[in-house]
Amino acid sequence: MRPYDGRQRRHGPLQDYGKLAVEEGAHAYGVDTSVPESEPGVHPYGIGRDGSTVTAVMWGRMGHLTDAPVPAFRKTTTTAVNRLDP
Repeated sequence: MRPYDGRQRRHGPLQDYGKLAVEEGAHAYGVDTSVPESEPGVHPYGIGRDGSTVTAVMWGRMGHLTDAPVPAFRKTTTTAVNRLDP
C-alpha cells in the first residue's frame, strides 16, 4: 500500500447553495469528493465578510451532496458572519 500523495483525490461537481443575506455578504457552496478505495464525502464551504474581516466555514462528512444539511449549514455560516468584528 502506498501513501496518499494528494494527487488521487477526485472532486465532483460544485453545488451552489446560494447567497446569504448577512452583513456585507456571504455565499455557501458544496463539493462532492472521493478518494479511490474510500467512502465519498460531502464538504460544504461558506465564505462571508463584514468590513475587512473575512471568515470561512468548512464542514464535512461521508456521503454525497444530497446528504448535506444545507439549511443548517447556511444558518451556521450566517451566525459566523454575524459574529465577525469588522
